[in-house]
Amino acid sequence: MALRGGTQYGPGYAELYGFVARLRADAPDHAVLLAQALLGALCPALGWLIARAAGAPALLAGSFALALAIDPTLGRLASSESHYATSAFLLFAATAAL
Repeated sequence: MALRGGTQYGPGYAELYGFVARLRADAPDHAVLLAQALLGALCPALGWLIARAAGAPALLAGSFALALAIDPTLGRLASSESHYATSAFLLFAATAAL
């Protein structure tokens, strides 16, 4: 049922994950959750890039990335239907791009 017509996930999911859901027509929910988990997994690396770009030493940037990696909130919500991990990834990616 994911992303077909009206979505149970709320506004924005069809725009963000419609392509991913169509890749796995037999199990679109699994594809969406996998994509969201992968995006959440990229947040620590993006955090490291942001810290380094801000002038932080490698050890401090690594500590920041480690803190993001072990954050239970991001870990749990990245594998759920919540918009949190997607929003976090988009914010980290936009900041790293600057």
